[in-house]
Amino acid sequence: MQDTLLALHRNLHLFDPARPAEPFLRGILRLRGADRLRARARNRGRETPLDDLPVTSPSLATNDMQERALDAGRLAAAIDALPRRDRDVLTMLKLREMTLAEAAAATGMTIGALKVATHRAIRRLRQALKVTDAD
Repeated sequence: MQDTLLALHRNLHLFDPARPAEPFLRGILRLRGADRLRARARNRGRETPLDDLPVTSPSLATNDMQERALDAGRLAAAIDALPRRDRDVLTMLKLREMTLAEAAAATGMTIGALKVATHRAIRRLRQALKVTDAD
């Protein structure tokens, strides 16, 4: 309805008051209806009708909570399997979100050494999770 009213407003300058208004309005309605049908047909290929899917379908975005919980458990297990220094560095910088200066003071390492240790810890964590750089 709103699109039709906007189209009417945009094309009002084309209306000739000497002619009947009904054919003018019907023409705008017909063209806006055709535009809506074309838009619906274009979007139909990208949309998934929910009537065809079961409530527990894994393709629904709301069911990814279980997958997140499994991923979080996998990540926690992989972090626990890392050497103590790697665990400490990742916990301080990535989980607790400490600054480099705070983490350096807590560990007694320099900021440069802490950056290198973090990079290596993340690389070991990726190897433990079998994640490539492309992921």
